[in-house]
Amino acid sequence: MTDDSELRGEYEHAADSLGELAPQDYALEHGYDPSTGDRYRKVLNSFYADWHRPETLARSKSIRRDACLRAKRERGVPVAPICRELGLNVGNVNAWLKNGDMSKVSLENATRLAHAFRAA
Repeated sequence: MTDDSELRGEYEHAADSLGELAPQDYALEHGYDPSTGDRYRKVLNSFYADWHRPETLARSKSIRRDACLRAKRERGVPVAPICRELGLNVGNVNAWLKNGDMSKVSLENATRLAHAFRAA
């Protein structure tokens, strides 16, 4: 399809840059490669971000969990009143805090909890 296209040279350059790797594998291993040109940067970075979203989300929740646990330990902040104030299930919040079960709290609620624990 690109034989007569002005983009043929650009496609060939991109294919040469990727080597034997499929584009998604290249993105996973290397992230954005400046030699592929700015057109591809956004696509490769988006793919890379989406692919690693679960790990990034868990890491973000873990940081907020550590902040909550630190405030709880240092100032003796109780969990139940904060959960009532925020309208959250105490059991889910305790499973997140005590066991590190990241599925029990959304990132939004983890952020709300971290702010509430710091403010208490």
